[in-house]
Amino acid sequence: MKRGARKAPAAAESAGPQAQFPHRPRLPMSKPGTLTLTLVRSGATEWDDAGRLQGSTDLPMSESGREALAACLEHSLNGQAKALTLVLHACDEASVQTAQAIVDRGGARRREAPGLCDMDIGLWAGLREAELFERHPTLFRTWREDPGSITPPDGENLIDAEERILGALSRSLSKVSRGPVAVVLRPFARAVVRCRLQDRPLAELWKAADEAQPIETFEVPRSRLEPVRTGLRAGA
Repeated sequence: MKRGARKAPAAAESAGPQAQFPHRPRLPMSKPGTLTLTLVRSGATEWDDAGRLQGSTDLPMSESGREALAACLEHSLNGQAKALTLVLHACDEASVQTAQAIVDRGGARRREAPGLCDMDIGLWAGLREAELFERHPTLFRTWREDPGSITPPDGENLIDAEERILGALSRSLSKVSRGPVAVVLRPFARAVVRCRLQDRPLAELWKAADEAQPIETFEVPRSRLEPVRTGLRAGA
């Protein structure tokens, strides 16, 4: 297992296939002073299929996840993957597999950035949200209302994860002279980045996660990424 991903415990039960992906993004060339970023949710794992919280646990795509990803790329990136100059991704197996599937369609370079791995949710990994609520109702409600105020047992605080993820993204993009660039992310990390790109506070993490489409394209002013490189938190 590569650095930055939490090793998975015993295999969990699987469920039905991942939902389909109806939206087709456009991948324009980046304008001066901006960078075109396409956020891609990594293909579903067996824990995703079963509705289990995964965090940084390292799992491969499930069979249904591979099928759904192929359909998603066919619908949303068909003919546009060739415009990509780079595919960034974390080191977990599902993200690597997803990034390689994109590269195979367009020939872009693939670059691993371990700092993009998802938030480590510690002992909550493998639980369904309903199970977490049943065991810790007050803690779960607080986590949903103010996610940065709670640290999962043996896990990572969201604010620390935000600094790590945005710092890794900013460092990786500082080396990119032109886009478009695809960034493959697991759900928590994708919501963190989405909040940053939309200039939203971290308190809206869950809303950002719920609103997100599996593939979304943003035209990002490069100046918006610079505060992250100086160590400032998003929204600070």
